[in-house]
Amino acid sequence: MRRALLLSLLIATPALAQDARTNAAFYAQRAMEFCIRNYGTPEAMIPAFKEAGFSETIEDFAGEKLHWMAAPRNIVNVLVQASPGESYCAISTEKFGVTVATPFVGKVLGHIFTGDIYFQSPEGKVIRPGSPQASQTSCTGYHFFAPQRLIWVQLASVGNDPLCIENGTTQIMVRM
Repeated sequence: MRRALLLSLLIATPALAQDARTNAAFYAQRAMEFCIRNYGTPEAMIPAFKEAGFSETIEDFAGEKLHWMAAPRNIVNVLVQASPGESYCAISTEKFGVTVATPFVGKVLGHIFTGDIYFQSPEGKVIRPGSPQASQTSCTGYHFFAPQRLIWVQLASVGNDPLCIENGTTQIMVRM
């Protein structure tokens, strides 16, 4: 029932949110939209995040600027990284796990992008929570070819070693 409620409120507003999981889903969806629609360009994404109520902290990491965006009450946090040849958004929440995140991300991507979306890595691998490889790598996620480039969305638990294990946390890595 809770999973159905979470998935059915993808387009909900925070005012309609019933609990922290629904709020986290709302802000995670917004973060995915900002990242994918703007192809990982901080100049285009950061104003959208701020307008949606996210706060920003900039970290200088070895001469490279990392943009940390936080939704209200830190219910969702996003690292925006853009450097030549590699742009990504790491969207994290501790309000729902990878088992819920997998269909949630698929629905959000279907809302954002109208082309073909593939449930597999670009190399064709499929790794789900509970599979033998899950404790060694991130979950499969999705990929699609947007007008400008390949976008790959991986799923994992939150932590230094993002793995495809269900621990009630999710990191959605949008690679562009």
